[in-house]
Amino acid sequence: MKRCVRGTTLVGVDENVKTKPTGFLLGNNYPNPFNPTTNIKFTIPERSEVRIKVYSSLGEEIITLLHEILGRGEHNVTWNGVNKNNITVPSGVYLILMEANHFHKTIKTVLLR
Repeated sequence: MKRCVRGTTLVGVDENVKTKPTGFLLGNNYPNPFNPTTNIKFTIPERSEVRIKVYSSLGEEIITLLHEILGRGEHNVTWNGVNKNNITVPSGVYLILMEANHFHKTIKTVLLR
């Protein structure tokens, strides 16, 4: 709860009411740099098919973290630094791509071993 105070008089209360998402959003992953895992937060405004993939800095697909139809709201997926064969990938810069409907966004992350 957040209170707005002017002097010693309470003038309002913000109950942190959640509103409906109005657009697609791929936030930053955290921690970044990471070892051994990183969390990727994203928001979708409507039921959508969502794909989240990790690529090397050379454009090679490393792993598909998510390929599902999800409901509206905030979501989270975790990457543990392995490829699609469950083999640990080396330290480096990786690209995280989110695709949903006509939305495409890529963010960078750094894996430090």
